[in-house]
Amino acid sequence: MSRLNNIAARVLRNTGIPIAMLLAGAGFGVADQLKEVPAQSYSIIADNWIHLRPGTQRLVADEMGRHGKIIHWHYVDLFDAILRDTSGFVMPPVDQDRDAERARLASLVRSSALK
Repeated sequence: MSRLNNIAARVLRNTGIPIAMLLAGAGFGVADQLKEVPAQSYSIIADNWIHLRPGTQRLVADEMGRHGKIIHWHYVDLFDAILRDTSGFVMPPVDQDRDAERARLASLVRSSALK
């Protein structure tokens, strides 16, 4: 039994740090993806809103309705859908902060025919 304890202690000592680093990296990655997108992302969606298909507009509306904001995790799918719909888009410089751009997109979503 003592030998088994020594082996288990050695395995834990040799693999503990790599496993802890892996878990820490995964935790930081998830935390980063749960952050809100920057103002530029809201601006891209708002500026291209009229060019989006109703299905893509519905995706944006659902995301805005779910959280009141768009997080990085879901923006990847939205960005792909926007590219498919528009085959390219304009990225003008953003003059406003994230709250103002989010409000601008929210007003477009509310005023659309997606109700």
